[in-house]
Amino acid sequence: MNREHLLFLFVFMSFLLPQVLRVGLGNQNIIGYPTYRLARVSDLFVHGSFYDPLSYQGSFPIYPPGYFFVLGTMSVALQTSVYLAAALLGPLMGALSSVFISKLFNRRATLLFVLTPITMYLFSHAGSRTIPFLFGLIALYFHRRSRTKLSLFFIFLSSLSHPEVAAVFLLLLAFEGLGNLKRSLAFAAAVSLPYMTIVLLFGLPAQNSLHVDYSLPGRASLHPSTLDELVSFFNNPYAAISLPLLLLALYSFRDFDKKYLLFLLTVLGMSLIFQRFRIYLGLAVALFAATTSAKLGARTFLIALLFMVPYMVEEMLWMSSIGPSQCFVSLMPDSGTWEETVISNWAFGHWIESLADKKTFMDGSAEYVPDANRRFAEFMAIYTYGNATSLRLLESNSIDYLLLLQSDYGYFAAKGLSVAVENLGLEVLKNKTCGVLYSTD
Repeated sequence: MNREHLLFLFVFMSFLLPQVLRVGLGNQNIIGYPTYRLARVSDLFVHGSFYDPLSYQGSFPIYPPGYFFVLGTMSVALQTSVYLAAALLGPLMGALSSVFISKLFNRRATLLFVLTPITMYLFSHAGSRTIPFLFGLIALYFHRRSRTKLSLFFIFLSSLSHPEVAAVFLLLLAFEGLGNLKRSLAFAAAVSLPYMTIVLLFGLPAQNSLHVDYSLPGRASLHPSTLDELVSFFNNPYAAISLPLLLLALYSFRDFDKKYLLFLLTVLGMSLIFQRFRIYLGLAVALFAATTSAKLGARTFLIALLFMVPYMVEEMLWMSSIGPSQCFVSLMPDSGTWEETVISNWAFGHWIESLADKKTFMDGSAEYVPDANRRFAEFMAIYTYGNATSLRLLESNSIDYLLLLQSDYGYFAAKGLSVAVENLGLEVLKNKTCGVLYSTD
């Protein structure tokens, strides 16, 4: 086994470690929130179904199909469950990405890539950005080698999985230099085509109540970032920029690559305008540092790596905790059919659909979902009114189970509301430390 193979295996195992830790602690469920729906829909997709019978009591997943195709095909090829394939997909995409990081920069840059907390977040699970990130790197690789057609093809594949990621890589390609106007328009068309196709078929996604709720401080929204939020982001495990990495980039300022500095400053500006672009800020810093890593002395580089390790370990431990707990799993209904509906805080809908094989009243999907504003208002009323109106809404929406988690008390309290589910007189099916499952019959 040569050095490149060993490096590939090291990166793969590094990104797999949070899932291994999770399993070692007795939790067999995969990491993530939307990962569960993405995995479940991928399984539907490769078996010829384009309709999700569970999300929002039945809806069409209006989403670029690249992710579903890759994960579903991987599951079929490995002849394993789509959830096991999802557990392996993130680390595999990360290991493949490290190969192209090494080719684009150097092996030192690969080590920076592995130890950056944001990449641990991206590739420790099969998040929606893992596949398009790899395709974006491949597009950059072929662009540097003047293989324009191949670069166009892979930036299109990136957009076919997540247009936002492809747009960020298009920005990087623009700073690298796209050449003439005709070539620039071709790249812009390759990135915009999947999203514009969705817009032409279904219109622009409308702002709804779930978007507003999703825009709470610290979440990925299209709202501007305050200065306090941006500063606190540097210490946020969700998408942290490790301080040593930033210092390394600044230390190397005398040897910086102007293109990557402009890319970093542009992403910083985008992060101030839109909260959700903060997730790319760590990547921009990492790429900026990678351009100068080869010029550092060995001792300086080693010290920087050692300082980054605690940040990476913190992120690794945090990621291993993201997913349904054993207590949450124990609250799932034991019997019934997939046609039954569970109402819960929308944030946990993806888990319920996958773990209980039940319909949900709402989940974390926000774009092109049926009756989002009505459903959100009725969800709030059911949990906080505690009167006949709540019971009528449960009946009119054919809801069979109500899940109340301990965390819901804080969720409603933050809105100045009180949970009143206990006043409805519903039958308690399960009562655990993390919550209660009620029957509405």
